[in-house]
Amino acid sequence: FTLVQTYLSGRIPMAHLDLYRLEEPDDIELLDLDLYLGKTDHLVLIEWADRIPVGLVQPRMKLHFSYPDAPQNPEQRWVLIDV
Repeated sequence: FTLVQTYLSGRIPMAHLDLYRLEEPDDIELLDLDLYLGKTDHLVLIEWADRIPVGLVQPRMKLHFSYPDAPQNPEQRWVLIDV
């Protein structure tokens, strides 16, 4: 299982960080977040960002996904963008 996946072949380089499997808050240091967050020419997507210690990362945009009618409409998603 990969915690960080980078995609460099598109128009905008992207790093996808999936923090779901972090065991302890201190494990975040193993990912070297500065490597990804310090770049202004990359898009960085962080799943399970609530596992990052408070103050370590300043969010720029939050996407909230919900599935309001999952049993009736399993393909429907709602996305709330908070900037």
